[in-house]
Amino acid sequence: MRLKKIRGHLRIQKNIHKWIDNNIDLDIERLKEFNYRYERINILPWMNQPITNSTLSEPNGCTKNMILDGLEIIYDNWKSQLEKLDQPYYLKIWLNEPRITKSEVVCGIKENIVKFENSFSKINFKKNNSNLIGSMSSDLKWECAVDEEFLFENEVSQENFLYLDEFFSERRLLNKAKKKGYRNEIVENSSGEKEKVYFIPKGKIWIGGK
Repeated sequence: MRLKKIRGHLRIQKNIHKWIDNNIDLDIERLKEFNYRYERINILPWMNQPITNSTLSEPNGCTKNMILDGLEIIYDNWKSQLEKLDQPYYLKIWLNEPRITKSEVVCGIKENIVKFENSFSKINFKKNNSNLIGSMSSDLKWECAVDEEFLFENEVSQENFLYLDEFFSERRLLNKAKKKGYRNEIVENSSGEKEKVYFIPKGKIWIGGK
């Protein structure tokens, strides 16, 4: 897979400011309706990547630090609003490494508190081995888990892909998952049918809160 360089950093940094401003307030009414809210890093150009055999490189330098600051600003403001609800809640930053642009701020109430607490397979990893979380506030306490993507075995069929190279890429990934013995489960889909899903490791995910 080819990595594309990012250009137009001043424009991207303006987009980061807009993303923060648009999401700094937690939608309490929707939270009460669905019992969860989350905010991903929906910032151009990463939010609109085309389906090709190349992908954009992850942000670095000042752009990366602005995104990390934005996650914490959103977290802090949501925390202030959640405290006023006077009820238990879950609120964490899910910080992906190295896939920073997959990161998000997540909150839940009622049944979603337990659901989110058990969302990941926790692993032991020293936080001082991560330059990423070392750039964030020391008030944040971190746990480490495996960053994984799902791959459903029955969906890796040529008829499900518009381009042959995408199909071949997914088939190679499935074969690799089987050969290396990646974690997998049998799940039931909406039609009541059983299917196997593989969990493909992509790095680490840091779960942080104050």
